[in-house]
Amino acid sequence: KLTCKFFSNLVSSLVGMYKDDIEKLKQALESMCKHGLLENAFEILNMINHDSSIPEEIYVQILKLLGYFIQYSGDLTLRVIHMGIIKIINATLQLESDVENVMALGNANTPGGGAAVLSRANSTSASASHGKKSFSQIYQILSLLKSVLPVAPDDYTGSPEMRHIMLEKIAIYENNPELLGHLMHTLFPTLFKLYGIHLNVAIRHSTLDIIETLLHFSTPDFIHKTTRIETMCNLILDLLTGRDFVAIQTGLNMVISLSEKLYQVYHIPFVREGIIEEVKKLTTSHHLNELDNCGKAPKRIYKFNRYIPISNWRSSLERPHHSKSS
Repeated sequence: KLTCKFFSNLVSSLVGMYKDDIEKLKQALESMCKHGLLENAFEILNMINHDSSIPEEIYVQILKLLGYFIQYSGDLTLRVIHMGIIKIINATLQLESDVENVMALGNANTPGGGAAVLSRANSTSASASHGKKSFSQIYQILSLLKSVLPVAPDDYTGSPEMRHIMLEKIAIYENNPELLGHLMHTLFPTLFKLYGIHLNVAIRHSTLDIIETLLHFSTPDFIHKTTRIETMCNLILDLLTGRDFVAIQTGLNMVISLSEKLYQVYHIPFVREGIIEEVKKLTTSHHLNELDNCGKAPKRIYKFNRYIPISNWRSSLERPHHSKSS
């Protein structure tokens, strides 16, 4: 416990010391990891996932430590991925989903309904008695996962130095396209399940952010192989018809990504499932005023016609080839 706290505080101090010199900070962190620190952190993380007696404070310190390494170094990000961080995160989130399912079914009047899910949770990862993570733990796990992923350059608002590190991460995924394919294949089912059953707004928003990022950076082929049209349409429709402006904006971004990358696959389902009708509603002044009155109108809606002109959507179904304007 003391060792975890020491290294976490040490790295936190380095971040404060070199906040104006990100390159020096990156070198210092990479130097620390030459002597087995990452390997030890992973060993402890694996122990925590299988031993409920280890204090939560150690779990949080380890996640913070790994988060610093990933945030400030593209090379360390790649090392952490190859060491299996995605597998650990996915196993933790899968168990969390199973335990949430048990709780939901336990509240329903279904005799023995939760027993099957509980049995599955026991057989796949660990006993459900210590599978349930606190809100802070799940949020930290999702934050760690987000730091593993790149951010689109147009959406990045950090310093020029941090932007350079983010471009390093983008280059890693561009040079290793199978990495994103692995992430999509491993994480998508778990993220969809977690979003569907978790009631905490912050966790739902983090989950949506990760799904949107994976869609943005993945190739059309990986998206097509990993996702189901019906599942994607149901999720997007749910996001667009709600009152949560973050969810609405995510839904719009997902429509944009899928339209640009898989137009021939999604253009008919988007019309058939009523998604385009919902987008049209969102671009009407009446609906925008209604959202504005709640303080919930996302700015992206105002610019949406620049990405997908709704008036041209139905006629675009006749077009044999995909074009960005449609």
